[in-house]
Amino acid sequence: MSRLKPIRPAGLQYNHIIGTGGVGSGIFFSIQDNHTLGRNESRMAALEPYNDFCKQHIILHYIAVLLKHGTTDTFELYPIAKVGNDTTGKQLIQQMQQAGMNTAAVDICKERSTLFSVCFQYPDGSGGNITSENSASSRVSPIDIARFFEQYQFDGKTAVVLAVPEVPVETRIALLKAGKRNQSLAVASLLSSEANAFEQQDGFHLTDILAVNLCLSGCFIWGFEKVYHALRPLSVGRLTFFYYAIAIGILWAFPPSMPVQHQYASFSKPYIFHLLFYRMR
Repeated sequence: MSRLKPIRPAGLQYNHIIGTGGVGSGIFFSIQDNHTLGRNESRMAALEPYNDFCKQHIILHYIAVLLKHGTTDTFELYPIAKVGNDTTGKQLIQQMQQAGMNTAAVDICKERSTLFSVCFQYPDGSGGNITSENSASSRVSPIDIARFFEQYQFDGKTAVVLAVPEVPVETRIALLKAGKRNQSLAVASLLSSEANAFEQQDGFHLTDILAVNLCLSGCFIWGFEKVYHALRPLSVGRLTFFYYAIAIGILWAFPPSMPVQHQYASFSKPYIFHLLFYRMR
């Protein structure tokens, strides 16, 4: 496994990341022809042996693997999340701990099961997923964000805050606001269906780097014109393409061609799913 090391003599600009987003598991189907699955259609597909995980877990796993044990500095990862009181949830917490994450803010929710996703992919590389909205992840609230920062004793200028889907938009906004108060680098991603709520809660202005999954959201199905007008006042500059989990894991530094051996993959052809990164300032 390749390890990343600082290119600056002074070391890493950021030494910890605080994230919120989905933590869960899933299964993966390969559909055998390119005909789009119909609304009332049943179809056979191959259930693949891939391990699928949810957004925050995937992103932080790559950061942990590529940074935490590859530097002379200490790099810490703090996921804020909830899993169900089930075998899957407990296994996920253990896996996160083994990767080097601090799971003190990953709570067990007794009322809901762990987040679960069903992914599918066509032979041409397109596809999608269906993810449970009534899971433990949906119970992560702004209160959980506030509780974390009550104990926060680090220099916020050395932090990245990461707000990604599969927890409520309000919770992600709370994390971005906390990041701004602490002068941290704020990174966010959102689904096309969440764009209006994100804009209404001033999410774009709270974000330093916005990651948009081009293929999954169809260049923001929300409407490219609306995205343009939302971002235009923010002096949008550089934009570039990266692989999904590698790219978000800290920030302009990882070459997109870096080979990574992994078992955490949302799709068997991860290069199909790219992010458009807007550098907000």
